[in-house]
Order: sequence, then structure tokens, then C-alpha cells
Amino acid sequence: MTALNFPASPTNGDTYSANGLSYSYNGTAWIRSGDPGAQGAQGYQGVLGAQGDVGAQGAQGAQGYQGRQGADGAQGAVGAQGNQGVQGDVGAQGADGAQGAVGAQGNQGYQGAVGAQGDVGAQGNQGRQGAVGAQGNQGRQGATGPIGGSNTQVLYNSSGSTAGSANLTFDGTNLTCGGTVTSNSDEKLKTNVRTIENALDKVSSLRGVEFDYIENGTHSLGFIAQEVEKVIPELVFGDDPKSVAYGNLTAVLIEAVKELRAEVSSLKEEINKLKGNN
Repeated sequence: MTALNFPASPTNGDTYSANGLSYSYNGTAWIRSGDPGAQGAQGYQGVLGAQGDVGAQGAQGAQGYQGRQGADGAQGAVGAQGNQGVQGDVGAQGADGAQGAVGAQGNQGYQGAVGAQGDVGAQGNQGRQGAVGAQGNQGRQGATGPIGGSNTQVLYNSSGSTAGSANLTFDGTNLTCGGTVTSNSDEKLKTNVRTIENALDKVSSLRGVEFDYIENGTHSLGFIAQEVEKVIPELVFGDDPKSVAYGNLTAVLIEAVKELRAEVSSLKEEINKLKGNN
């Protein structure tokens, strides 16, 4: 038989085995435990008796060996789910009703005729020119001075000569010509010629204004050069001040009238078709 040799510094609950015996430490002394026998089959649980008084708790004995866990019983089979009933057929969707006919559009009234332009009044007779006075002796011609200086002089030839005429006057602000003013427009002088497009839209974007000149208070009609430049920059010249080539605007107006006439003709055809359908 082996001598007992307990641990020197046990703690509560420590166990020790020697010579086939088991001991447990209860915090004060080593207590011998009974030999664990084979665990018998678990009997039926008896009727639960009345609970007695709770006695003083004895020292905890050594935990016996845990018996083998019994096999789990077989789980019963799940019953078969009943068959789902057949879904009934969906009824046929009824036909859509016919859409009502669109009412006929009323006839558009005829555009009134453009009134005839009144006749231009006859130009009054030009007064008789007064008799020419006797010409004085011609003095010696002085040295030719530099050209310029007066804003009322009009140069009429390449030599820089000036002349006055009853048919061409310039008062420093207004230039008046008794004849016809023309611009070079010969085909042989031009290239990259194209018809003006969207002329009606361009004319619609212009704003005709009436105004007073700041310098002399004269009331007049026309355009603002900066506004014209945003729509038809080809008509604006200069920088400070800017000027507008009013005569060149005629080409834009002509193409705008032609576009407008095409629209009117198209509307007339639609009107005639509507009349024919009625």
C-alpha cells in the first residue's frame, strides 16, 4: 500500500486519489469518499414527497463519474402534406370599348387681303435757279493746304478735291443726295454666295426703336447697333461708335417675306383639305 501524500497547499474542492480511494478537501481537512460503483439503470421517478426541512449542508463529496447518455429516441415521421387544390381558370378580359371619334376641327378663317399701298405724292417743282452774278477777276491760287479740318467738306474724286452741289449737301450731321445712292453688287465681284436662311426668325429677333439723339435731341427711328450685332453681325460696322448698314437689311427682309409667304401657302392648302373632308 502506498503512503498517503496529500498536496501541501490544497484549496476547497481539490481531490486526491491513492490506493484506489478518493479524497476531497472541504477547506479544512481531507475527507474520504466512497468507492464509486457502477451506475445502475435509472429507475422510474417516484412520487415527489413533501419537502423536508433543509438540513445543514454537509461537505461536498467528490463528484462521481458521469454515466453514459442514453441514445435519443427516433423522431416520428412527419405526416404527408395534403395536395393543393387546382386554381380555377382566369376569366377572359372584356374587350376595350371603341374610342370615340375626334370631332372635326373648325375651319380657319381666311386671312384678310393686304390693303393696297397708297400712291406716292408727286414731287413739287424745283424752283428756278437765280441768275448767276458776274464773275469777279480770279485771284492767284494760293498754296494747297492740308485736306480736312471741316466736317462739312465732301470729297468727290480721287484727287481730294472738294465741291458743293445743290444735289449733295452735308451739314455736319445729315448727308442728303438728290440722286440715287448705289453700292457695287456685280456678281463678278462676289464669291461664296448663299441664300439667307432663317430670315424670318432673324427679323423676329430684331427690335425697332424710336429715340432721341443725345447730341442734339433730334427724334428718330431705327435700331440699337449692339442688339443688331447679336442677331446679324454682318450689318454692324465700327467700334466706338458702332453703325448699322440699314440698306443691307433689305436682303434679310426679302427672304423673310418669302418664308412667310410659304407658310401662308401651306396653311391655305391645309384649309382646303379640311374643307374637302367636310
